[in-house]
Amino acid sequence: MPQEDPVLVGFDRLIKKHEPLYSEPWTFGINSLDGAFSALSLDQVRAHKKLLDWMHRSLLPRLNEQIRTLAILLLPSDYWKNPKETRKLILQVQSELDNTTDAIKSIITSICPTSTGLAQERTDDQHLKGLKSFRLQLLKPRIHNDLLYHINKVFSLAHELFQQIKLAPDAVKPDKFDGCSYRNDFIKDAWITFRGIDLTIKFMESSELDLAQEQWVFQFAQLDKTIRGIVRTANQLQSKQINNPKNLQVRKAAELARIAIPMTKLIKMFFIKISKEGINQRRFPTYTKMSSQQIQSLTHSLDTSGEDLLALQSLLSRIGGSGFGAANSREAMQIANNLKSRAETTLSLVLLYCVPLIKNTDGFESREYYKTWFDTWSAAFDLATRNFKSLAKYSTSLYDLD
Repeated sequence: MPQEDPVLVGFDRLIKKHEPLYSEPWTFGINSLDGAFSALSLDQVRAHKKLLDWMHRSLLPRLNEQIRTLAILLLPSDYWKNPKETRKLILQVQSELDNTTDAIKSIITSICPTSTGLAQERTDDQHLKGLKSFRLQLLKPRIHNDLLYHINKVFSLAHELFQQIKLAPDAVKPDKFDGCSYRNDFIKDAWITFRGIDLTIKFMESSELDLAQEQWVFQFAQLDKTIRGIVRTANQLQSKQINNPKNLQVRKAAELARIAIPMTKLIKMFFIKISKEGINQRRFPTYTKMSSQQIQSLTHSLDTSGEDLLALQSLLSRIGGSGFGAANSREAMQIANNLKSRAETTLSLVLLYCVPLIKNTDGFESREYYKTWFDTWSAAFDLATRNFKSLAKYSTSLYDLD
């Protein structure tokens, strides 16, 4: 019985040992990381920070280099020049990749406790830096769902490529096999893995504000669409009012839609100012004194405000046809209150944890500039919401008299 090739056996072992893991995205609830971390001693927290730093500064760059080395060794023309020595080097890299992947998996297991899919919006982890539950609940699926998946795929494609190198006929030697599909597929996934490693390192170095705003580019697109819808509805109601000047309900609906526009545009202006087009253009420190709960609040602030504006758009469309009564008024008041409450919460986080990190120079966009800008915006938004709520109240009292 022929002996199995040690290189192929090595790849088989790596494929089976490092099967892709899948981590469910965590949602926030009562069962969480909270208990796990509150049970950690100060020494254990320090040990976890060292493990995280080791993965960031050593293991991930090392993994990158090891896969690059494997890619070089699996170039058919180079292998055929010195197959005996190249085999030894491939076996050595296999061992190194095994150790590095093992270490990364072990660290994730240690610092990201097994979860049932629920993570806590911790209010007391502002001092934990990279160990804040907000970061860990993003890091674990990045490692399991993305990085380990592609590493395993690299092992599988390396196995297939090496097998084909062994079976290649003399007619393709010494260099006609370098561009074969097996080599191309392997290199393609190796580059995806390099990119994944780089993105994981970048994630670990990203500021909390950057991570909180990761999905904002998509949410801004939805916000723009909603605001355009509100303006379009306001214009339609205005046209309807012109055609029906004596219809009191149409007139009040048109007035409410018109007066809602400044409020909606101020919401967009605010979020632009705290995004990468505004305050987050500068490089903030990786960590702030925000807790995970506060970072999560900031993360979802644009999306939830967009949902409020979507509800406003729906309300304005409805009252254009059915009129403005007490129930609609209460809904309008609630939407305005929600918008104001969410904006105030987000603004307080920015003023308390982000603005103080800006140097207080005399130039444009200094700390004082942002304080003044947010003060001015806050006054304008307060006036816009008061005007909107005042008209909603007035409309209700008027209809109640009918």
